[in-house]
Amino acid sequence: MRRALLLVVVASSTFAGAAVLAPSASAAGAGSTYVALPVPQRVVDTRTGAAGNHKGAVPGGHGISALFAGRGGVPTAATTVVATITAVSPTANGGIVGYVGSRPTATNLQFSAGHSVSDTAILQLSSGRVNLFNQAARGTVQIVVDVSGYYVAGASSADPGTYHPVQPSRVVDTRTGVAGNRKGPVPAGGGTSATIGGHGGVPVSAGAVAVTITVVNAKQAGMIIGYRPDEPKQNLGLLHFVPGASTSGFAVLRLSGGRVIVGNTWAGTADVIVDVQGYYDIGFAQSANAFQTVIQSRVRAGGAVGANASVAIPVAGKGGIPLSGAAAALVTLHVVTPAKAGGLQVYRPDQPRPSSPTVLQFAAGQTMSNVVLAPISGGNIEVHNSSAGAATLVVDIDGYVPAAAIPAVTSTSTARYLNDLTSSVALDQLAMNGHGCDDATAGNTFVLLDVGAQSVTGPTLSTANPGVVVAKASGRVPLPYPDLKSIMVSYFAGYSRCAPAGIGTPKIAIGTNNDGDWNTTDPHYSPAARGADWADLIRDLGADPSSTGLTVVGANDIEAGFASTQAQAAQWEAAYLAADPDVQLIFNGSADGCPKTWTTNATCAHSWTEKQYYALATGPRTTALPQIYFGYMATQWAEIDASGGGNLRFAGVLTEYALDSGTLTPAQGHAALLRAVSSVTGVAVGGTVADIHDA
Repeated sequence: MRRALLLVVVASSTFAGAAVLAPSASAAGAGSTYVALPVPQRVVDTRTGAAGNHKGAVPGGHGISALFAGRGGVPTAATTVVATITAVSPTANGGIVGYVGSRPTATNLQFSAGHSVSDTAILQLSSGRVNLFNQAARGTVQIVVDVSGYYVAGASSADPGTYHPVQPSRVVDTRTGVAGNRKGPVPAGGGTSATIGGHGGVPVSAGAVAVTITVVNAKQAGMIIGYRPDEPKQNLGLLHFVPGASTSGFAVLRLSGGRVIVGNTWAGTADVIVDVQGYYDIGFAQSANAFQTVIQSRVRAGGAVGANASVAIPVAGKGGIPLSGAAAALVTLHVVTPAKAGGLQVYRPDQPRPSSPTVLQFAAGQTMSNVVLAPISGGNIEVHNSSAGAATLVVDIDGYVPAAAIPAVTSTSTARYLNDLTSSVALDQLAMNGHGCDDATAGNTFVLLDVGAQSVTGPTLSTANPGVVVAKASGRVPLPYPDLKSIMVSYFAGYSRCAPAGIGTPKIAIGTNNDGDWNTTDPHYSPAARGADWADLIRDLGADPSSTGLTVVGANDIEAGFASTQAQAAQWEAAYLAADPDVQLIFNGSADGCPKTWTTNATCAHSWTEKQYYALATGPRTTALPQIYFGYMATQWAEIDASGGGNLRFAGVLTEYALDSGTLTPAQGHAALLRAVSSVTGVAVGGTVADIHDA
C-alpha cells in the first residue's frame, strides 16, 4: 500500500531541476519497430490527472515525470511512444520538451500565451516514464499527451526502417549556426542545406530523422519544406508559420549523405531551428512494422470537412503506400483557413471515434499543419473535424509502416561487363572459359553477360561484317559476330566443366544495348538488321553443343539516354522477336530520365514516355530485369508498370553494388522494387537478383 501511494505522489509532483531518468539500454541499442494503437489514448492531462499522472498546471521552469508504460495500451516493453503533445491555456510564451536523462535545450512544442497548440513527438521512455518540462520563464501551462502508438526494441540494429531514439539535440539553429550549419535567416523563397548525420547522436549513414522544426523571427507568414538534396523539390509544406510567434512542428526528414534541404517557400525571411529526436536506419523496410519513407506526394488537395464531421481519406495505393498490408501512414495534415477554432482527430476507420484525443489544434482563419502517424484500415485513415465550423483539409503522404515482412534475398547472381576482352580471340576464349568456371563454381543459376553495342564501325566491322564494340577504359574492342560466338562457346564450356551436380538448368543471358552508332546515313546498320542478327546469335549459341544443359536468352539494356531513338529501339525489339518464335528477351535497362516522383503516364527524357518503356519491357517472351541502383529507380519502374496496365513480368532486379558501394545492395534493390510496385499494381517481383561486376 505504501508503495502504491509513493508512486502517486511522485507522478503528481513537479520538479524545477533536471529530473534524471536514465535512457534504457534496450532503447539505445537495437532498433525498434512500431505498433499503432487503433484509437489514440490520453495518458497525460494535467487538468484532470488522467491515467494517474500529474494533476495541476505546470509552472514555467518546472516539469513532471509521467508514467506511460501500462497506461493507454502502452506495454511495459515499450521503449518509445509516438504521441501528440498539446499545450492548453498557456499564460505565457514558452515550450515543452519531453526527455530522459539530462534536460536538453531542444524543444518538442512551442506555444504562445492564450493559444492552445498541438504537435507530434516521439518520446523515449526510461522505466516506462518520460519527463515533460515547461520551458517558459514564467506563467503556467496545462499539458495533455495522447499516445497514438509505441516502439518496441528487438529488431536488428542494421534493419532498414527501424527507429533509434536519441537524447533530443539541437542540430540546426540559424540564429547561432550550431553544428557548423547555416548562421543567418533562411532567405525568402530559399533554403539551407543542413548536415544532420554526424551530429546529435545521428550517424552519417542514417536514412531519415525524426525532428521538431521551429520557426522564429518570421517576417511574413510562410511554410517550411524539407527534402533530400538528390531528390526533386516538392514544395509540400511541413509547417506553416506566422510573423510574431514561435511555431513548431514535427517532421521526418529524408537524408542523403547525412544532409537535408530545409526551405522557406514564402516571401519573408525566417530563422529555423531543428531539434532531432531519433533516426531511422537507411534502406527499404524488409521487416514488419519498420518504417518506410517515401518522396512526399499529395493525396488530398482540398475539400471541406463539415463541422463535427468525419471523412475517410484513401491512402492505400497512393504516394508509395502499398495497395494492402500497411499498418499506418505518416501524413501531413493541413487545415486551411478554418471558419472557427477547433481540432482534428485521427483514428482507424473501423474503430469508434475517441472522446477527446486530438492531433492538431487550430485557430479560426489560420492555416496550420501537423505530421502524424495515422492507423490504416481498409486502405483509409479517418479524420474528424471537431470544430463548430467547416475546415478545408489537405493531406500529404510522407511514409508508412508495412504490416508484413518481405522475403529476404537468399542468393545473388552475377552480371558481368565483359571489359577484359581483347582483339585476340584466343586470349578472350581463355578468359571467358575461366569466367564460366567461376560462375558455375559460385552456384550462379542466372548470369548476365553484358557485351556491348552492335556496330559496323571500321576498320574491323562493316555492313558486310557487323558485330559488337566492347567499351573499355583503354579504348574500344570490335568483335565480329563469329568471334563473339566463339568466346561465348568457351564460356559455356567453362561453366559446364565446373558446374556442380544438381545445379539444374542455368540461364545465361547475352546482352547488348542501344548505344553506339545509330545514324541513318550510309553505311547504315538498321535497327531491324541489328535485332535479327542478335536473335540469330542467341539461337546459334543455344543450339551449340557446348550450351547443353543451359538456357540461352538475349538481353538488351535499352535506355533513353543511349544513342537510339525510341522508335529505333522498338524496331530492334520487333525484329529480334520476329526472327525466331522461341527466342526470349530480358529487358535490363534503366528508366532513364523518367520522373523520380509518383507520376503516372509521364514523359521521360529525350521525349520517351513511361508507356513506351512499358511497351519495350513487356510481352509474352519478354521479362524485365530493371536496373535498381537507387531508390527512385524503383519508383520509376513502378510508375511505368502502372502507366502501361500493370502486366510487367519482373524477373527481379539488376544492381551494381560490387562496382559502386554507394548504390543499393542486391537485397535492398530487390526490396525497393517490391515495395514500389506493391503500391501501384501489386504484381509479383521475381527472385532473380543480379549484381554487376567488371569481368
